[in-house]
Amino acid sequence: MQAANIHRILIVDSQPLFRDGLRSHLVNQPEFAVCGEAESINEALKLIRKERPELVIMELDFADGHGLDLIRQAKVIHQTVRIMVLSTHDEGVYAERVLRAGATGFISKYEPADGILTALRMIVRGQIYASAEVTQRMLNTSLHRIDGQHSATDHLTDRELEIYQLLGQGMSSRAIASRLHLSNSTVDTYRERMKKKLGVQSGPELIRHAIQWAIESTRGDSPSPIGATLDAS
Repeated sequence: MQAANIHRILIVDSQPLFRDGLRSHLVNQPEFAVCGEAESINEALKLIRKERPELVIMELDFADGHGLDLIRQAKVIHQTVRIMVLSTHDEGVYAERVLRAGATGFISKYEPADGILTALRMIVRGQIYASAEVTQRMLNTSLHRIDGQHSATDHLTDRELEIYQLLGQGMSSRAIASRLHLSNSTVDTYRERMKKKLGVQSGPELIRHAIQWAIESTRGDSPSPIGATLDAS
């Protein structure tokens, strides 16, 4: 009788210590059960097919692709799966994108453990979780807010933003092409499009902007993320 109320969760994160911390914390919550863990997109998709979890908790950065692709593919494989993105990335950049890709929540790893549990409980009840700021942002977008209020990166497609992020991490065009299974010329085409959208004149200037954006969007001045909190609890 009790088992019917237990929500099965798949944890997808490239960092073993974070997965361990989150699993250890969820073990103490009677309504949740971890049915598997994955450190890559390919591994996650295999487990989604096999385990059919009710909820996936995931990051966005993986060696074999981007989390936005995982969200879309997961929803094709298992249409009713709920997905909560738990990330160190700036919610102002990514929250709206992950929700539009099919996720049902976005929360920062820097949030207290109780806040993450609150988000999980909302999602398994069929609600969408996002901060008040993200909710307001999406409302403003739907009401056609003034273009001048948008961040320049809002105009990038998901693929462009993914490449922009990798440029900001110091990866070369050749390395990005290999990682994303694209041709070098395709990556170069994306770079030219980004230069126009961002109003930059050269490749080195694009990289400088990307690096600065990466520094700002990873919130390096924030306290330790949730993995450290969970390990201590």
